[in-house]
Amino acid sequence: MASDISKFVGYEFEPYRFIVERGKIREFARAIGDDNPLYRDKRSAIEAGWRDVTIPPTFPTVIDMWGGADFFTQIEVLDLDLLRVLHGEQEYEYLGEIYPGDEITATAKVTGAKAKSGRSGTMKLFTIETVYVNQHGETVCMGRSAVIEHSGSREGRASGRSQLPPAQDENAGELPALKKPAITHTQLVRYAGASGDFNPIHTVVPVGEEAGLGGVIAHGMLIMGFAGQAVCTWYPRKQLRRLKVRFADMTRPGEQINVTGRVVRPLSADGGNRLFCELCACNQVGEVKLIGEFEVAL
Repeated sequence: MASDISKFVGYEFEPYRFIVERGKIREFARAIGDDNPLYRDKRSAIEAGWRDVTIPPTFPTVIDMWGGADFFTQIEVLDLDLLRVLHGEQEYEYLGEIYPGDEITATAKVTGAKAKSGRSGTMKLFTIETVYVNQHGETVCMGRSAVIEHSGSREGRASGRSQLPPAQDENAGELPALKKPAITHTQLVRYAGASGDFNPIHTVVPVGEEAGLGGVIAHGMLIMGFAGQAVCTWYPRKQLRRLKVRFADMTRPGEQINVTGRVVRPLSADGGNRLFCELCACNQVGEVKLIGEFEVAL
């Protein structure tokens, strides 16, 4: 019988604060392999309409991991097994701008919790919402994540093929693919340091083997970082309003990730026009690593 974990719904973690550092933004972008000048050159950022360098789309994970109630704290509070926890989904809604020197206060709350029993044991699923507020009291970002504790080994999991569903608008168009270099173990170590995600399944081979993963696996948020990089090559960073992904499969060192996208349809939100788009990240043989969607303002 599945354990009752509904008691965690409504639990709010202690708020934490993080001062955004110029060097940390640059370090995080380099760990992803994103050379967008918006993240390192103030003049380029000003020319693009910002008042200083800005952050890559997935930078809020740095705020979470280095700010206080990090991943390990959440795992302990929710009584989960670190070696069996995987990131299921992640969404960011961009409501304001974040610059070096900003002091961000983040508050995370459990908004959903359920457990399912299967032949191999119990799987737990938590949804967590995080609100990011700057020093002026402005909500600049909302984060929503799904955390899964699986019941057994993930090795050998079947992978889907890269195929987005049919577009729903006659004006839909394919976006040029972003092709990333092969992921290395060194990049995983660099990303761990930049993001603050030191889960050893990403950097220590024996731990990955003990967890039944057959070795280390890439951070899911690293692959989402690639997706964010792709979006910001397709559209100006300033136009991005929302980015959401679902992690489909594990990624290992040596795999090369390609991110493809497509405009699906126009939509209207909060009185302004937007484009709704889809994306997919897959490896060099077409195995899907994540699928997602994003919205950009026109």
